[in-house]
Amino acid sequence: MGKPREMRLRPTITKLAHFLLRRKLELALLLLGLVLRMTMASRYDVTWSYDSNEHWAVVRWMAEHGRLPSADTLLEAQHPPLFYAVAAALFKRGVSRDHLVWLSIACGMIRLGLIWAGLELYLPRARLARAFALALAAVLPISVHVDGMVYSEAMSGMWLAAAMLMVPLIFRRPVSLRYPPAIGLGLILGLAMLTKISTVVIIVSIGVAVLAELAFSAGPWKVRCNVLLPWSATCLVCILVCGWYFARNVRDYGRPFVTSFDLPTQHWVVAEKQKVPYLDRRTLGYVVGWNRAMYGFPYYPSTMGQSPRFFPAAVASTFVDFWDYSFSGIDPNTPSPIFGGSRPLSTKVLAVSQYAILGGTAIFFATLVAWLCSTPRTFRRRDWGLLALLIMPLFAVIFALHFAIEYPIDNYGVVKGAYMIFAAPPLYGLFGLAASWSLRTPVRWPLFATLAGALWLVASYTFYCRLRLPILPLNCLGSGW
Repeated sequence: MGKPREMRLRPTITKLAHFLLRRKLELALLLLGLVLRMTMASRYDVTWSYDSNEHWAVVRWMAEHGRLPSADTLLEAQHPPLFYAVAAALFKRGVSRDHLVWLSIACGMIRLGLIWAGLELYLPRARLARAFALALAAVLPISVHVDGMVYSEAMSGMWLAAAMLMVPLIFRRPVSLRYPPAIGLGLILGLAMLTKISTVVIIVSIGVAVLAELAFSAGPWKVRCNVLLPWSATCLVCILVCGWYFARNVRDYGRPFVTSFDLPTQHWVVAEKQKVPYLDRRTLGYVVGWNRAMYGFPYYPSTMGQSPRFFPAAVASTFVDFWDYSFSGIDPNTPSPIFGGSRPLSTKVLAVSQYAILGGTAIFFATLVAWLCSTPRTFRRRDWGLLALLIMPLFAVIFALHFAIEYPIDNYGVVKGAYMIFAAPPLYGLFGLAASWSLRTPVRWPLFATLAGALWLVASYTFYCRLRLPILPLNCLGSGW
């Protein structure tokens, strides 16, 4: 007879308890991230988020009709349907619109846990790097923000964090043992494709890494081609899960991926712009330029206007609520002499956002340098799984830049950190590695202090907006809420 179930579970529970006791700092950072996300249910109204009424209209339509709307039925109906279908099913069972935010919060919490698991797996001997990476993941403003919105971004990020966790593990297995996890990855990618089309970035990145393994592995070509078989299983399962939806788009609109700008609902917005040749729609300065205006006022329309800039807008909308969708918790109807975008700010929120954009800029450049150093080294080591992770943020930026050039209408928010946050997990690890590297010798300690201070500045913004904890002096601009 086998041992009772309780006896079999006891060693596992003991090991988990010992693991957590050795990871008190990481556990504290995880709990901090969970608390920050839970505040989105109590100090943030779901109607304040990106196109909230338009996204909710899709949920209501599916709940009332019991089927998917055509992409041109509603403004946001062109998005893949999984999140809306789950939300509609919960709504029909009595979950209110306000309480549906917990679906996104739960997805965000799971994603944060998966990021911690990835850091433990892929940075096993770099605890300081793990701590800095997890801290950034826990407090990053746009990450906390999207986890409190009733739309598909948080669910998409959860699926893709799980996929990122699996990819290097699959590459590290012998080819003959890759099939079971490769099939599981295909299921996750299929669900992710049914949640948000940004999953294409992850699939393309994996494909590039697979081709690199095929091209640079030793042995005859016939043997090397065997590496394609498990990934073919991944593709097949992914297509079986999501192919029906994109086939429907091809049937109805002649393309698998449809945006609102391709449909009558919003095509008029871009019709004149698209008459301009693609390469003439943006200047070189848009792609490579910077803008100091955002340091004084890190909200729209800074970095836009006559001389728009892609990367400053991307950085500002990642580390600050650049488009001002009330991450500060200030009711949009509150009278104020200061507005970011079209919503009110306070002098203290403005002050703490100025700190955050300084810290965010330092984190951005440190992470960029870490990426430039790590990616060639990873390629030389032939670590194809980690290479796949590293090129995911690159392709996310390329796709986002293409979107901003294809549809050059800045006042519609075509550049958002929310559009790229799904590819952020590898960047958290790179920032952690940069911080760890900077502490190794005394000559680098000023850099470590800079990076630690930058993280603190970003955290101060999130803490103040979500918890009203002023961990930095905020009276430099006068009195305020």
